[in-house]
Amino acid sequence: DSYFYALERDTRISLHQKAERMFKTPTDVGDEALGEKFKKALKQEKGTIEYTLNGKNMTALYEFSPELGWYFFIAKERPTAS
Repeated sequence: DSYFYALERDTRISLHQKAERMFKTPTDVGDEALGEKFKKALKQEKGTIEYTLNGKNMTALYEFSPELGWYFFIAKERPTAS
């Protein structure tokens, strides 16, 4: 129930379990607000980001790898309040 993916500094998806998302940006797979949220997050070396994608509320931890030049993310859907 977790997702692993990597983004380049320009927010292009460089690694994803869903092949159709490869080489796209968060804006391409979500909406414009999602792209801006990721651009803001990638100004930091590591952190947490919360976003909504395809109706799912997600939380992701991320960290930059200077060796590869990629940001690595581990994301999980947040439970909805009942």
